[in-house]
Amino acid sequence: ASWLKIRWRSVQTLRELPMRPHPTPAAPRVGGSARSLVIRVRALSGASVWGPEAVDASTSSAELRRRVATALGHPEGKVRLVLQLSTDCLASGDVGELPATDVSLAEAIGNLAASSLDILELAVVLLTEMPDSQACARALPGVYVAESTNHRVTRWPLGEPGRGEVVAGGNGRGQKSTQLAGPRGVFVDVSGRLLVAETGNDRVTCWVPGATSSMVVAGGEGRGDRPWQLSEPHGVCVDNAGAVLVAEACNHRVTRWPQGAEVGEVVAGGRGPGSELGQLDTPMGIFIDQRGALLVAEAGNSRVTLWRPGATQGEVVAGGRGAGDELWQLGEPRGVCSDEHGTVFVAEAQNDRVTRWAPGAQEGVVHAGGMGQGDEAWQLNEPIDICLDDAGALYVAEAGKLRITRWTPGAERGEVVAGGHGRGTELGVGRSQLGSPCGVFIFSEVAAATAVNLVAAARLAG
Repeated sequence: ASWLKIRWRSVQTLRELPMRPHPTPAAPRVGGSARSLVIRVRALSGASVWGPEAVDASTSSAELRRRVATALGHPEGKVRLVLQLSTDCLASGDVGELPATDVSLAEAIGNLAASSLDILELAVVLLTEMPDSQACARALPGVYVAESTNHRVTRWPLGEPGRGEVVAGGNGRGQKSTQLAGPRGVFVDVSGRLLVAETGNDRVTCWVPGATSSMVVAGGEGRGDRPWQLSEPHGVCVDNAGAVLVAEACNHRVTRWPQGAEVGEVVAGGRGPGSELGQLDTPMGIFIDQRGALLVAEAGNSRVTLWRPGATQGEVVAGGRGAGDELWQLGEPRGVCSDEHGTVFVAEAQNDRVTRWAPGAQEGVVHAGGMGQGDEAWQLNEPIDICLDDAGALYVAEAGKLRITRWTPGAERGEVVAGGHGRGTELGVGRSQLGSPCGVFIFSEVAAATAVNLVAAARLAG
């Protein structure tokens, strides 16, 4: 059998946990609550993230092991929790295994760490046995939809319309690891991780295939403009290095969060709302093109800007000449993507259309909609997010009509692939409903097969 090793790092210090007396350590660098033991989870390989984002200090180590096993879908007997101590976020050696008993985490950790005199932080390492013959949990191909008012993400089969299923949230609005609050952006990366931008919780959560709970990978520390905070995150995507990028509408910036990072770095905007090329105004949708450049749909500036890696200014690639419905203008651009040729597609909520802009073009061409707001097959109703599949078909999230439509290349009308039967939570074939679909992402068969291979390789490499 192979073993996957995952570090659980607490932002609470040992100083704040009840334990046997020992010399007082130096002032801790990381704050915490005497009642709340917050544990973050990351893979040492940087590949994936699992588990609950928080447990109470009074929780028993047996209960924590049960939660971890449930999150990973493994038998409890295949999970061990080993305490490691750290002063610089890197483990300095095993101290001992947390017992699978009803002893509280605070007491168990205190018993193991009482002899340590200079430790400020702690980490818990999870060892879970992964038999080589065990099938890997996989992210299924499909149309992933972020439903803002249903506080969930659903997956819908590719091809013919079918029954949808909840893959994240769906347990009411809330801040728990099993809940979502106002999900807006959705993205599935090459390893199959589902990333969800939640405006209601000002965070981005990660859901691995088959998990019933999530891990916070960006924000989640209240609304604000500090490096560790987000403010109304909308768009989310992942770059070639596996870092998460987040469009923050109220902070007028895009931040980048490398795997395992607890603070983000500004990669676009962040200088207040404005129309200068170094500024953004209400960024909503973001996309990484094939060259690694960042595309940003700015609703406040009625434009799409392109930010090359390391650039301090963007380049206008669509719109930028005031809000309007002329082909050289944009009307509330909300979603953006591009194809392998560098053609940029823009979802214009105000103009009820999607336009495409060839490289260097001074005006766009209507690609979908543009026939007035309505519910006919040739119309769009408040399109706010878009994505392309491997065959070049365009998928559009229509908040006004509560549906996802697919527009094949050259088509004059779209086909409903999810929703379209009013607001609600029904997932059945022929009567499916959505609640304010704000984000859409296509995870193809090819991507799903690639994800299985990547996850298997990461597990065996552990």
